[in-house]
Amino acid sequence: MGKDNMSLMNVEAYAMDGGGYGIEGSDHCFVVTEDKKTSWRNNGGGWDDSRAKTLVAKNRAYKEWMMEFVPPDNIYKCGISFGKNGLCQTYANRELLIGEDRADARKSGKNYVCVFFFGKYGLGLKQMKQLLTESYNKVTDKYNDPYNALNKVLAKADDYLDDELAAWRQVAIEYGGIPIDQIMAKNPSGGLATARMRMRSFIDEREALYESCGQEWDFRGRLKELILRHCNDYLNMLANISYITKSERDTYSQSISRFLNRFNAAVALQVRALEETGSLCRVDMADLLSDGEVTE
Repeated sequence: MGKDNMSLMNVEAYAMDGGGYGIEGSDHCFVVTEDKKTSWRNNGGGWDDSRAKTLVAKNRAYKEWMMEFVPPDNIYKCGISFGKNGLCQTYANRELLIGEDRADARKSGKNYVCVFFFGKYGLGLKQMKQLLTESYNKVTDKYNDPYNALNKVLAKADDYLDDELAAWRQVAIEYGGIPIDQIMAKNPSGGLATARMRMRSFIDEREALYESCGQEWDFRGRLKELILRHCNDYLNMLANISYITKSERDTYSQSISRFLNRFNAAVALQVRALEETGSLCRVDMADLLSDGEVTE
């Protein structure tokens, strides 16, 4: 008897007020099947949560593969450990990856903050692709693949550079106060190419850092230092060519540093809540942080 084909399953991603990452406007993101019978809660609320929900993405998932790669009752199997190499929106991006369409959690509130710190698909991209391939091979031992699903998904998994660049741009403007558009306008021919080159270099270094010490307790602090170093390298370059003044450089650097401290402290609180209660919590960061200077 021949094997059945892999089947398609409609899934949806929803965002609702996170109120917990210490960043105003941040959302919790979860994924659910269209019939609402199966939910990937991503360590927080799901469809049964009373909070208002906003649909942010849809996809036609490869059902058997998605269930193998990221089972609803064992989402850690996809390679993300909350707070170490991703957050709830990172889980959602990996869940939405296993489908026919290009879908992600970018419409979730402050998704670009999560992408800025952990990357679109989280840290450990090499491991992610290994897990994708291993889970796909297990499924295709039992099912035929008429969709060329592996090649399509791996191609999407490698297509994240511009999304991460856009996230850095947004954070630089919103939290660093850096006038990116004015700066880029001074070099319209080479600015974007240089930015992509710098982003590629940063991602490679970020992945090397994660592979070497991602399981250490202070890893987020090291990642914060790496991000700030790359931000300062960029700001120093702009100051050296007189696109910004040295005073502006220092102001922008301090703003990004305060933001990173605030974000890192907020993630630490959520990790603690997850360890103690099994779920993310709502916290008022204003009571816990003073001008974003508290660190872990």
